[in-house]
Amino acid sequence: MDSTFGFNDLLEDADGCLISERVRGGQDIVTAVRNHYRGSGGLTRIGDFLTKRFSGLAGTVTDMARNMLTMSDDPTIALGRAKLIYGIAGYDTLLPEMLPADKLTEFCRGFADSLLARAGQEGLKKTTYLANQKKT
Repeated sequence: MDSTFGFNDLLEDADGCLISERVRGGQDIVTAVRNHYRGSGGLTRIGDFLTKRFSGLAGTVTDMARNMLTMSDDPTIALGRAKLIYGIAGYDTLLPEMLPADKLTEFCRGFADSLLARAGQEGLKKTTYLANQKKT
């Protein structure tokens, strides 16, 4: 089964997290959005997200991903997660907490590796990004 969480979803999540950090820091939403995209936010969004949300550490990404996929102390999140999984993959799908520990760890490490790789690739697109920014 192909992933339902595409690259654009990752970018949107990273931008939302980083912009919300600016708002929590006292900026109004318009200023926060403007500063995020006008500055280097569009260029370093994944790396910045990795640093701010996960302290830049693969182990932290892996641990937090596992927690979000398995935590059961908040019934609203647990129910919502189950509904999303069953709605997309069907009711015969194992929920994350039902997977063998090594398989779940492998999945979460894959997410961490992907995030780290994408953060590393951001610098490669700097020239194109800066040229596009000048057009607007």
